[in-house]
Amino acid sequence: MTATTTEDPPVKTIPALLRKGKWHLISGGLLALALLMFFVPIGPWTWLAAIPVVLIDIYLVTVLFIGAVRSDAEQKHLQSADLNVDFKQYQKDKLPMRASGLIMVAVFFLTIVFSFAALYRTVEGGFEADKLSKARLDSFDSLYVSAVATVGYGSIPPTRDLTKVLLMCEVASNLLLLVGIV
Repeated sequence: MTATTTEDPPVKTIPALLRKGKWHLISGGLLALALLMFFVPIGPWTWLAAIPVVLIDIYLVTVLFIGAVRSDAEQKHLQSADLNVDFKQYQKDKLPMRASGLIMVAVFFLTIVFSFAALYRTVEGGFEADKLSKARLDSFDSLYVSAVATVGYGSIPPTRDLTKVLLMCEVASNLLLLVGIV
């Protein structure tokens, strides 16, 4: 008599989803969280809008690191023929394809903009009051600051240190995204 064993289906972890090209599930979820935090009323939960930005930055640093390692390995492969590495398979497994990467850049940019816009709304008195005549930014003004004013337009300057740190973090995240594109 033979015993039949039933195997449990494999658990799909986030790194496994990224390796298998299921990034759209994760990036779509991050954008949904950013939009949710932007459109819900301000509360203590609004700081959850920082989570998508942190995860996107970690992902971009990882992709840049993998690209640098792959580039270094390709250089070594060109110098020495004894390396037995299938670079096409390595690239396919670890990095996004070009078409999906372009979509991912747009989704990441929107996620960063809406996440920081939600964060700017939470800071009371964080921007110059005589320009706004209100204590907090409304949704439109926070979206304007996140999308336009961080590039130095300066029509709504920050006044509090926390707001200045948030602006610096947004600029750093957008620069990291730009470097990831190139």
